[in-house]
Amino acid sequence: MSVIVCLLAGVVGLALVFRDLPIGPGPGLVAVGGLFYLFVGYVLTRWHGGARPLLWGLVPGWGLALLGVIGLWVSVTDPPSGHWVLALLFLLGPGVAGLAGASLARRARKA
Repeated sequence: MSVIVCLLAGVVGLALVFRDLPIGPGPGLVAVGGLFYLFVGYVLTRWHGGARPLLWGLVPGWGLALLGVIGLWVSVTDPPSGHWVLALLFLLGPGVAGLAGASLARRARKA
């Protein structure tokens, strides 16, 4: 079941990027994505009793990490077409938010 949740989280992350949401691009969309991955990391780590928080914090962000790798590749091979900041945001953002959620779940379990 956790694998299905991770697959769905990756697809939802991609949908957030390619969907025209009423909140618009920029900080609002980054905040929604960050909260989403924070929540998913929290739920998965809590579901597994605090075990392997690194795994459950990083894996759900696979979709945006894939976009980040592609963005970095474009930025390196064709600098005028690339956008470094966006590529790094896609690569690191979901993982950082997911790890924060996993850390919160682990702390909540210890308390």
